[in-house]
Amino acid sequence: MTPIQFWIVMIVVSLIAEALTTSFFSIWFAAGAVCALIVKLLGGSFAVQMYIFAITSIIFILLSEFILKKKFHILKKAPKTNIDSIIGKVGIVTKEINNIEGKGEVEIEGKRWTALSADDRIIHKKERVVIERVEGVKLIVRKKEH
Repeated sequence: MTPIQFWIVMIVVSLIAEALTTSFFSIWFAAGAVCALIVKLLGGSFAVQMYIFAITSIIFILLSEFILKKKFHILKKAPKTNIDSIIGKVGIVTKEINNIEGKGEVEIEGKRWTALSADDRIIHKKERVVIERVEGVKLIVRKKEH
């Protein structure tokens, strides 16, 4: 097999692998093989072709990870968990919140949570509260001002 045939096979195999996996990874080996084929056509030795193949493939992979994926918003922040999503929402006190006694319960979105007051004030049953944060399995809440 001649070097030209070798690089053509590398291009085709890489493109087939990309088509089968859609991982946006194998395509960069095809691009590296194209670069190596160009070096061969310009008279470069096989060692130089291999070097160009390796370096350009690595560069293309890194560029795709840090530039293209970010530009197309593929590298997104992790979605909020259910706990994170309730911060800032309003709940109803179902059991009086008293930090000194370590008691309190709030219902939010149909679920009941153990709760403490953010400012250590007692919050009475049926009052509306805003969830400020979550500490462990307890909601830290503040009485909602009307």
